[in-house]
Amino acid sequence: MENIQESLEKISLKEIAQTPFAYALYVITLVLVSVIVTERFDANTAKEDCAKKIEQLEDMVKAERREKDEVFKAYLIERSANLQIQKTVDSTAISKYR
Repeated sequence: MENIQESLEKISLKEIAQTPFAYALYVITLVLVSVIVTERFDANTAKEDCAKKIEQLEDMVKAERREKDEVFKAYLIERSANLQIQKTVDSTAISKYR
């Protein structure tokens, strides 16, 4: 164990850094960091796209609801007018019948 410790103390960090293992470790670390950064960027872009799509769908739903409300209001007005006409026709018919 002492021999290993002495051998490690004799080797400088510069020499260790120049070994193929250290270079491979550096390359692997660099690749992993770049992949993580790219994935985070892609995730943020996808998140923004989803937020835009959700907002667009919400706007479509609001527009459809407004359209349905307008159609329903028109239906109520037409129904009310038809009932009023029917009442007028009925009262006129009753008056003429008497």
